[in-house]
Amino acid sequence: MASSLLPPNSTAGERALESVLSCVGELPGDLRILKNPDLCPADLLPWLAWEYAVTYWQSDWDEGQKRAVIRAAAWQNKHRGTRGAVERALSTVGYESQLREWFEQSPQDDPYTFIIKIMLIQDMGLDSDLLNTFIAQIFDAKNCRSLLKEINFETELDGEYFIAGTSAADIGVNIPADGEGGVKINGAQILGGGLAINITVEI
Repeated sequence: MASSLLPPNSTAGERALESVLSCVGELPGDLRILKNPDLCPADLLPWLAWEYAVTYWQSDWDEGQKRAVIRAAAWQNKHRGTRGAVERALSTVGYESQLREWFEQSPQDDPYTFIIKIMLIQDMGLDSDLLNTFIAQIFDAKNCRSLLKEINFETELDGEYFIAGTSAADIGVNIPADGEGGVKINGAQILGGGLAINITVEI
């Protein structure tokens, strides 16, 4: 840094401010890069998200998810409170979903309630942290009147397992699908070997 232009009686705060401002010229000069969700440096994305009025943000998202959320922020804020806003809030971080309002169900459900089905990525686990993330994103995007009544999850399991002898297979699934969601198991079940399978999924 060049020699200070401050007088000898300058305060510590003034000297600190001078030190910071002396580095301004070293910052990237093209603001079009800093304001672009696709080109902004990764370590500046949280500040760009604040500028774009992103209302739900997680620091542990990967870089692609962060850029997608910022990119969708203008549309999201314009349509907040709609079905599309809820579904898009989940799709921007990689999860497809289907929302059904109370009047779209047969028989009709309680007024102003809705259920949502989320398609989980294959071979992906589901824990309380991820469930809370889904709930937070839904509540951030939905309107104040509508009440979330139920979340259903759908995924696919592909593969084979072999069973032989006096084998037993016990598969317990405790997901309140009610015809919308659940776990679909695709693949072959071949009896042969001496193996006991016990698969339990609890939500």
